[in-house]
Amino acid sequence: LWLRVKCGLRLGALQDTLTASRLLTAGTGEPNDLGAILKRHLGFELPKDQGQSDWGGMVLTDEQLRYAADDVRYLHALHDKLHGELDAAGLAAVYQTELQLLPVVVDMEAHGFAIDRARLEELSRKAVADRDAAAGRLRELFNDPKLNPASPAQLKEALSKVGVTMESTKEEALQARADDKYIPAILAHRGATKRAEQADKLIEMLCPDGRIHGRFDPTGTATGRFSSKEPNLQNIGRGDIRSCFVAAPGCRLVVADYSQIELRVAAAIAGEQKMIEAYRQGQDLHRQTAALVLEKPLDAVTKDDRQLAKAVNFGLLYGQSPRGLVRYAKTSYGVTLTEEQAQVIHRKFFGSYSGLQAWHQTCKGTAPLAKDVRTVSGRRRLLPTGYRETWLRFAALLNTPVQGGAAEVLKAAMIRIAGALPADAALVSTVHDEIIVEAPADQAEHVKALVEQLMVDAMAGYFPAVPIEASVNVCDSWDEK
Repeated sequence: LWLRVKCGLRLGALQDTLTASRLLTAGTGEPNDLGAILKRHLGFELPKDQGQSDWGGMVLTDEQLRYAADDVRYLHALHDKLHGELDAAGLAAVYQTELQLLPVVVDMEAHGFAIDRARLEELSRKAVADRDAAAGRLRELFNDPKLNPASPAQLKEALSKVGVTMESTKEEALQARADDKYIPAILAHRGATKRAEQADKLIEMLCPDGRIHGRFDPTGTATGRFSSKEPNLQNIGRGDIRSCFVAAPGCRLVVADYSQIELRVAAAIAGEQKMIEAYRQGQDLHRQTAALVLEKPLDAVTKDDRQLAKAVNFGLLYGQSPRGLVRYAKTSYGVTLTEEQAQVIHRKFFGSYSGLQAWHQTCKGTAPLAKDVRTVSGRRRLLPTGYRETWLRFAALLNTPVQGGAAEVLKAAMIRIAGALPADAALVSTVHDEIIVEAPADQAEHVKALVEQLMVDAMAGYFPAVPIEASVNVCDSWDEK
């Protein structure tokens, strides 16, 4: 990225020891900085004594020069050692894909995402006003003019005084508690606080060119999904903040996302024919699941039923128990279930989707002794050992092939799209199953068709048994999608 921004150099053929080491250690928590991997693979201890010294002077000291030389002295030997380990681990092909992706990510970071600063500042002021109003409302409700709503200890004490006993004031615990007076006011305060902090962080990260140049890490998670930082563009939920992410003058945004990609990937992995057939016929899987677990005709499924089915599909897919489904449905989808209802739904879900049930049973059977799990392309995640970690291994056996497989589809699509875009169009962001391109206004419709086709092609390259849909729109702001 430094060479791209400071020197205008676009590197095509490259090797990356960080990426190689991350692929080898995924799931372990092992450090992958240069010093750590040199010691782990070559037994060399990289000196650290000059790392915090003054590198801004006109002349570098002999110690600094030796320190800098050591940063590159062993890279070829390290590269050869890592290559051998990648081959032995069956990760060479995954590594090559990641190397193809790196220049795409660097160009995306360098291009950045245009921001409507005036609107962002307006939203910041409104969020601060909402936060302060919510704080005042809480002090009135609890009859405590000195209450600090940002203090979990003070909130627990205040709730206890009005008869609402809480072990925790974390958001999940608050949302799971049935109270229509105090807790909604607490959540309103926290929501406004988060919006204010998010808006201020984005303003802080705004560059002189009017764009935010976020960092995207394609190997930042154990499953192979992207992570993001400086700022984290993946935690900006739908709503007003997204309306500040705009196309530059004379351009439009092409915003595309995969439809239910994790469910489709899971259906392919499990060989779940009822799901696959629903997708082949263009049916809404959430409606189908609602009809199955509630024993209703498809045309009788309501909007609320479909919301319940979302929680069921995404929750049970990854091995949640009925009790876990109760919490997940409430906190993620605002759906209230009793544990008895969840048990019935759990039984009907797996009774209806026998392929998923068989896949879950296989994973449960292998979880006690499983040492690793692979995605469709062979990406590896090493699993924790020990009896107490059996549940963690079971969860990883389910979510890694699905989330990792979906991530590989997205990465393949990004590589294809980057190679096919017109010269004046560019990728500007990716969030989970979403790809955003900025294109000249007169080319936006062409880019839209291109992006849609290449996203579909990428899915077919990994999971040909399940059809995929990519929803693509031409917009002026990210929020319009």
